[in-house]
Amino acid sequence: FGNFGTCQDGHGHGTHVGGIVAALDNTFGVVGVAPDATLYGVKVLSDSGIGSDADVIAGLDWVLNNATSVTPNIRVVNMSLGRLASSDDSAMHTAIQAVVSAGITVVVSAGNDASVETTANVPAGFDEVMSVASVTAEDGKSARCGQILADTASTFTTDGPKVAISAPGENKEDVRGCLIRGVGILSLDLGGGTTRKSGTSMSSPHVAGVVALMWEQAGAGPLAPADVASRIASGADRVGVAPLDSPTGSYSDDGTQEGVLSASGALR
Repeated sequence: FGNFGTCQDGHGHGTHVGGIVAALDNTFGVVGVAPDATLYGVKVLSDSGIGSDADVIAGLDWVLNNATSVTPNIRVVNMSLGRLASSDDSAMHTAIQAVVSAGITVVVSAGNDASVETTANVPAGFDEVMSVASVTAEDGKSARCGQILADTASTFTTDGPKVAISAPGENKEDVRGCLIRGVGILSLDLGGGTTRKSGTSMSSPHVAGVVALMWEQAGAGPLAPADVASRIASGADRVGVAPLDSPTGSYSDDGTQEGVLSASGALR
């Protein structure tokens, strides 16, 4: 896809993200959100994590052209990537609109800059996608300066009116002295074993995994992207309460507490 000629991950980011979605339920490492899901690797970034709009669009076009010719069909796209919006993002937007119009849910990372809002990012700012912000998954260690609880907005997360849901993008934030240290999500490492990474890149595949579970529950469907988004939003945990405010000044609350992803809530 693009100019890469292979779907092999050479960076480690894709392996980690893929593990969050669908790491096998066996005796090794970790278990993904949807361990029975089938992953299709669509490489749109180089081994150094760099790519162009043309590369990303080529990947989206591949999904659109092959979604129903592979078994099982492609039902959800995870895009743990993004950039700042520009004066002309129409080509990227059109490609995503085409994928969503084909009945495929597109889940994207909101961004890792708390000083901006999702509307300033692409593809997170597009109406057609589910943009996912980051929260902590567990209570952090307490210290003389306090404790950061589960479901607290991550210090790095981008927020804004386009955020559809929040999900774990880090395991916890420990307070050591008066400094905050993030502990990443445990998932698969390139070459074997596991490693920890943090970011909304880790939040997004949690949601993509739940979408896969929804399709497993629905069977052949149909399960339209708008229905997926509605069920995830209505089934969220702690709506109106979480994400909890970050204790740092880096997080800019947009005034909407959309709640935290709940697999059981989305599947009921």
